[in-house]
Amino acid sequence: MLFEDAVTPTPETAPAHASLFTSLHPLRHEVLSNADSLGRGHTTLAERLAHEGYATGAFLSSYAVNRRSGLDQGFNVYDDDYAPVRGLSRLLLVQYSSALAMASGQGHHLSSLLERDGDETVALATRWIADRGDRPWFAWVHLFEPHAPYEGEGSSVDHRALLSQPNAAFTDEQVLELRRLYASEVEDADRLVGLLMEAVPENTIVVFTSDHGEMLGEHDIFFRHHGLYDPVVRVPLIMKLPEIRGQVEYRIPFQVRLMDIAPTILKAIRLDPLEPTEGVDLLGYGQRIRKKSLVCDLFGRKGPALSEGCLYGLRSDSKQEEGGLEQLRVKYILDGGQDQFYNLVLDPDEANNIAAEQPAAVEACRARVSADSDHCGEGDWTDGALKSLGYL
Repeated sequence: MLFEDAVTPTPETAPAHASLFTSLHPLRHEVLSNADSLGRGHTTLAERLAHEGYATGAFLSSYAVNRRSGLDQGFNVYDDDYAPVRGLSRLLLVQYSSALAMASGQGHHLSSLLERDGDETVALATRWIADRGDRPWFAWVHLFEPHAPYEGEGSSVDHRALLSQPNAAFTDEQVLELRRLYASEVEDADRLVGLLMEAVPENTIVVFTSDHGEMLGEHDIFFRHHGLYDPVVRVPLIMKLPEIRGQVEYRIPFQVRLMDIAPTILKAIRLDPLEPTEGVDLLGYGQRIRKKSLVCDLFGRKGPALSEGCLYGLRSDSKQEEGGLEQLRVKYILDGGQDQFYNLVLDPDEANNIAAEQPAAVEACRARVSADSDHCGEGDWTDGALKSLGYL
C-alpha cells in the first residue's frame, strides 16, 4: 500500500523516530530535539516485540540515532558503531579526540565516526537477518541517504565544509550542484532498499518511510529541515503486508502519520496496540473500511536549533460549503503570535497565507495548538557532531 499523504509530527530525526516507535506525539514522549533522550518509562515497538519472542536488531547510519537517543530500547542488537575499525569509536581516547575536533569546528573531518555508508549498514542488516533462521524477527535498517551533507563523485561543492561555517550563504552554482547531489542520494537510497528487499523473505512485513523531508530552497531555507512547511513534513510511506486478504486499496490518498505505523504492525501480527497510543492501525484503509484522513498536530523549530524558538501547527482536512461540501487539505502554523493558514489544495507551495480570510478556522486551530505552546524544551546542545551533520 502506497500512502500518498503521510506526514511526520516533527521534522527532526530523534523526535520523529521516537514517535514512530512509541506511537506518541513528541509533546507526549518529550523528545523535542536530537539532544533529548527517550525516557525508559516509555514502551517501544521493539520492546513489545522482544517481549513476544522476536529477535530485534537495529542497524544505524547516523550519530543522531545512536544509543544516547534512547531509541535502543528493546533491541537485542543496536549497531551504531560507525568507525572504520569495529570497536574503535568505543575507545575513550577516540571519543575525547572526537569531542575536541568537533568543539573546534573540525567535526566535518570525522565523518567516519559520525555516520556510516548505507552499503555497509545494509550488509550488516542482511547478514543478521540471514542468521535468524526460523525465529521471528524485527529489524530497523536506518539509512542516512539522502541527508545533509550531500556528497558524491565529481562534486564541485564540499557541503560538509560549508556546514561547519556559521551562516554560510550559497551561490547559485552551489545550489544547483547541491540539488543534483541530493537527487543522486535519493537514487542511491532507492538502490540500497532494492538490495535489502532481495535479502528479505517473501512473507515479511516491510515498512518504508522517513523521519522528515528537506528544504531545497523553498521559503529561502536551503538544505535544512526546520520549519513546518510541507517539503519537510511530508514523508514517503509504503507498506508491504502479506496477510491482507480480499479486495485491497493499493493507493491511499488520505492523510496518515508516523504514529500510526506501530499500531499497524502490531495489528497485522494480531497483537494489541501499545498503551498509551495516539496512533491507529492503517489496515482499514487497505480494506476500504477507513475513508477519512487523520489529523496531525505539528511541532518544529523556527531555525536550525531549537533554542531559536518553536513552531506549533496542524495539518488536517476541512470542509467548506460552496454548492455542496468540498473537501480541503489545510495547514495551520503558529509562529510566536503570528498565524499562518494555507489551503494546500489550491496552494501546495504554501505561498499565500489566508489566515485573515479564515478567522473562524484560525481561531479553532489556535485554540488547539495553544494548549501545547508552553512546551519548547531547553534548546539543543552546543554539539559539534550534530552541527557537522547539518542539524545545528
